[in-house]
Amino acid sequence: AQLLEEEEQFAHALKQEEASALKDMKILLQEEEEAAESLMSSSPGRVRDELSQMQVRVGSVTSDFKQADSEMDAMQHEVQSLQGEVAAQQDAHAKRDADWQRAGLEVQRRVQNA
Repeated sequence: AQLLEEEEQFAHALKQEEASALKDMKILLQEEEEAAESLMSSSPGRVRDELSQMQVRVGSVTSDFKQADSEMDAMQHEVQSLQGEVAAQQDAHAKRDADWQRAGLEVQRRVQNA
């Protein structure tokens, strides 16, 4: 049960990271559109400055997105690992239950034969 809860937490964290990265990209695109409109009426020097600032922001957002993507990949791997552990535990529990059931039947058989 704890592994399933951890799996759900990882999945929720993945969704939050992805949503945050997408929000940042949307903000960046909006800023680019506003900057483009502003640049149309600006001097060449100002255009170069704005472009340089924009490139820095794009680089930063791109880096953040790549890092979030890497973290998502790691979290997905962890979720898969946890799912494997859960499946192994469920198999072990099922085997143990079957063993107890066989033992109980054997005890009943011996009691009846005694």
